[in-house]
Amino acid sequence: MSCNKINKDAADFFASPHPSRSQPRFANNPNLDMDDAMTGAATQEFQDVSWTSGADGLVATLDVNFLKFQKLSFLAICASGEDDGTISIRKVSLSGRA
Repeated sequence: MSCNKINKDAADFFASPHPSRSQPRFANNPNLDMDDAMTGAATQEFQDVSWTSGADGLVATLDVNFLKFQKLSFLAICASGEDDGTISIRKVSLSGRA
């Protein structure tokens, strides 16, 4: 798949990832562990993710660098909550072409 957008849904602000923290995305690296995610170079990072109110909670739409996400077969998303607290993302959907 060639990915051009990532959509994330969260129940409320307190469950969503912290908006001011970097939220890296790693493409096509199925052996990634949490240590690698903390120290490795991300395919693309997002700062200041903007959450808006949706029908069932909050929604964030992230435009990805299309050239870096062509031929996507695996995607790892790392996010952290307020003061490294618990987060809850209800749904992640990808937009693109197969």
